[in-house]
Amino acid sequence: MPAKPNYYIYFTPFGPISIGARGRFITAVELGKAQLEGTFAPSEATNRCATQILQYLGEKRKGFDMPLAPAGTAFQKKVWAAVEKIPYGQTRTASQVAAAAGAPDSARSVGTALRACPIAVLVPAHRVVRANGYTRGEDKRARLGAACLALEQRVVRQAKL
Repeated sequence: MPAKPNYYIYFTPFGPISIGARGRFITAVELGKAQLEGTFAPSEATNRCATQILQYLGEKRKGFDMPLAPAGTAFQKKVWAAVEKIPYGQTRTASQVAAAAGAPDSARSVGTALRACPIAVLVPAHRVVRANGYTRGEDKRARLGAACLALEQRVVRQAKL
């Protein structure tokens, strides 16, 4: 029998985040207080995810090591997998991500795939920038992404000193 979904709301320096899971797999990370699929209750998976996000935001972690199971199309999953490979503190353009995902003529679709990603922060969409080097968007997710990228680049600079 498949595990039943659950979700819980956690608080971060950037405000509340809602984390969804099915068994040990993370299925959603949304900014704000969102009602996700399943029972409203914390689980080992959501607690672990929240801990790792807080460690990341506190500059104590550079990546995440929990199993992910976001819902998406085959193309979206290829884009997300390509984005997960971008090193901490570095950036790539949508064209570079499209090429890495095996669809070099699909740069515009990369942005759509990233906006559809249900696991914010865990898939580091904030590392994908416009061709001019600027971050994308003005909504709260984009502002968090810009803050995450600034955090990563600060940590990388400090490590070089």
